[in-house]
Parts: sequence; structure tokens; C-alpha cells
Amino acid sequence: MVLGGSRPRTTAEISAAVKAKQRPVHHLTDLEVYFKTAEFVGLEAAVYREEENWQELFRVLLAYTSLVVETIRKHKEWTTDASRHGRRAETCKAYEAEVVKCMEEMESLKPRINAEAKAFKQAAPPERPAVRPPPVDGGSAAPGGEARAPEASPLETFTEADWDLLSATPAQLAAAAERWDAGGASTTAREKGAQPRPRYQPRAEYVAAGAAAGTDAKHALVAAGTASFRSADARAGDPKPPPPRRDPSGYPSVDATRADVPDVRADTTARPPPPPGPPPSGPSAPPMPPPPPPPPPPLPAGAAAPATIVPSAATRDFTPQRMTNVPTPDLAHADHNKLDTRLRLYGLKEKKVRGDGNCQFRALADQLFRDQERHAEIRAAVVAQLRRDREAYSVFVPEDFDAYVRDMSRATTWGDHITLQAAADAYGVAMCVISSYKDNFVIEIQPTAKRSERVLWISFWAEVHYNSIYHINAQI
Repeated sequence: MVLGGSRPRTTAEISAAVKAKQRPVHHLTDLEVYFKTAEFVGLEAAVYREEENWQELFRVLLAYTSLVVETIRKHKEWTTDASRHGRRAETCKAYEAEVVKCMEEMESLKPRINAEAKAFKQAAPPERPAVRPPPVDGGSAAPGGEARAPEASPLETFTEADWDLLSATPAQLAAAAERWDAGGASTTAREKGAQPRPRYQPRAEYVAAGAAAGTDAKHALVAAGTASFRSADARAGDPKPPPPRRDPSGYPSVDATRADVPDVRADTTARPPPPPGPPPSGPSAPPMPPPPPPPPPPLPAGAAAPATIVPSAATRDFTPQRMTNVPTPDLAHADHNKLDTRLRLYGLKEKKVRGDGNCQFRALADQLFRDQERHAEIRAAVVAQLRRDREAYSVFVPEDFDAYVRDMSRATTWGDHITLQAAADAYGVAMCVISSYKDNFVIEIQPTAKRSERVLWISFWAEVHYNSIYHINAQI
């Protein structure tokens, strides 16, 4: 969600995104709730049409079509039989007729949207093509001039500069040994003037021991005829431990390798002394956060409230994020005028709360308790929720999470989208935020566990101020 919008997408990309958002029908949800949701999505399309945001208009029209055709029409109460369900059948037929209009408008928008996406792609810097590695010596060229690596195994072409005793074959080892015995280095190495890599030089005593043993094995140190080491008298000043004795079969015995360890046993009859110093004065672990607050009380009888809606294909995924920038005064003023127009179109009005840095918590307190002065209580519940489930929220905080929570616990610290999600989770209520964003101005927030059927409605003058919003006929 950015002020400048997102990159233009083709109609195929938009269609794939909307198709992935299709929701199955829930027969326990009243059909009227689905009708209200469709009407809500239709109002969102009207806003984008008036603002000439063609990309978002196409997305919302397609979401409206998906909601009616793929979800509402499969509801058990859907009917077009006017003889048995006159009024409901008329409503269902009206939504079908609206779908036809949406499809016609989408067809007219396709050329414009695809042209915008194509122009943006052409203006963007081209992507650098992947660079192929240089051809390997001896490789053949494939059709079209592309080099192709040789099919032979790398082990068949290794030289003495590629020593790898673990992967070399016996034939390669024998051939390399003959070359080294003949001249100390291969012809290729001598022609290029390259110095052969230094071989492993064993310690002098090992060489002498191997010569005294008279073994012909190349790996004399692991052969059965490994020579014995110096006597104990000759090792008096040698810090190295003596080697294990060997049995006639050539393998060291377990008894010969066992070291002489003094038999020292701990006295387990006496209790260990207590640790020095006074006992700890406080608990070693931080206190557990308090339990979540109770769900909000129901609305008063007869109170006018915005219509209840359900998530649909028009709903965007809500990603909690930190507030990163604040718009300039001119841009902020234009955004507020845009927000006022949108609220009037939706039949909503704002109840302004004090802008003292606590506006988000004041707006939530007004929605929950009709009392914005209980904002400190909301903030405490949000901070406790952040601490209670830190793993769920810390992934959205770029800085140190403990420092973020300490800062958010202080009065006048601005709330953000992370605290909105934490408030929804703490009270178990859904939220609907009408914002001044260019794209995705309707933000729907769902709690992790729903404990109330209420929906909190707040407005967001993007990155500047939150207010509480009500139905246009409500008494506030």
C-alpha cells in the first residue's frame, strides 16, 4: 500500500490474482449479507471509476463478477423463480444483469489497461540477460554458435594441477605417478612454466620409521608393517603421547589404546554448599502478559451502523507494516478531500478524535466503547497482545522488537498497521478501514480468532490521522 500506486499490470495478471481470491459460499451466512457485500464492492468500483483508476476498476469489476457468479449464485437461498420468491428473485435477477454490465465494461477497459502495462514495460530498463559460462576446452559448439560442454567426465581430463586423491581413478593415479617418476612434472606444466603443487611432506620420524620397517606400501602409515616408535627412554622429553601397541595381526588392540586414568570418585554423600550471596530478589523470567480483554459489548438497540460485509475476491491481503513516511501538507490536504468524497459515497461520516499522537487508539476506543478517552486502555491491550504473541508480529518490525514494543507502550506514540492487527486479535473483532490511498483504499482486517460479530469502522487520512466513522444517519 503506497501512495503512488503499483506498477501497471495486464488484464491476464489481474485476472489470475482475482481468481486466486475466490471465496467459497457459506450457507450459514445470510444471503442478505452477501448482497450487502456485493453492494459494497460496487461502491468501491464507483470510486475507482470516478478517479479514473482503470487498473483498480478492472480488478474490482472482475471481483464483483466473481462474487456474484462463483459465490452468491451457489447459495442455497439464491433463486430466480419469481412465482415462489417474488422479491428475492427480482433481486437475484438484478445482480445477474449487473454482472453483464460489468463484463461489458471490462471488455472496453482491456485495450487501455494492456496498453498502459506495455508502455510501462517498454519504458522500464531492460533486464540483463543471463551470461553463459565460457566454453570448456575441447567442447563442441552446438547449433547456433552456442558452446556445449564436453560429455566426457572431468576425471578423464584431470592433470597434476587437479590433484584429488578421493575422486581420481586408479588408472589416473598410476599415470600420474609414472609422469612424476619420469620427469617430476608433466610436459604441459614444464612448457607453461607452472610450478607443481607441493606434496604432503610427512614428519622426519615417520619417514625414518617407514624405512626401518622395510615396507613397500605407498601408504606405509596405515599398512600392517608400520614401524615401531622410539622407546620410552628416548621419549622422556617428548610431549606427544605414545602410540598404541599393536597385536600380531597389525591392528591396535583396545587394551593397548586405553590410557591410565586415576580412579577418582566423587563423594555423593555430602550436599553441595549453597551459592554465595543473597537469594534473588525477583523472578528470573519476565512476567507473563495479562489475558486478552473481553470482546466488545454489542451495539445499542436501533443504532445505525454500517452494513456487515464478508471477505470477497475484492479483498486484498492485509500486511501489517510500519509507517515509513508522512506526506507533505499539500498532498495531505488533497488526500483528505479525496477521503471525504469516498465517505460520502459510502454513506458514512467521521467522528473526529483528538490528534495528540493517540488518534488510532482513540478511534478504536470510540468504536469499542463510545468513549475516546479510554485510549490508554486500548493501548495497554495492544501492547499486551504484542508481547503475548511476539512471533506473529516481530516479523513485520524491521528494528528490535522489544524496543518497538517499549516505544509503543508510551503515550502519544503513533499507532501503525501492526497495532491495528494486534487490536483486532486482542478483542477478536474485524475492522474495515476507509483510507485515502490511491489503490486498495478499503482495508479489511480479520482477527486470528473471531469473538464478536461487530465490525469496527475507522477512517485513515493516510499516514496523518485516524478517525472513527459511522453510518450517515447515526447519532454521534
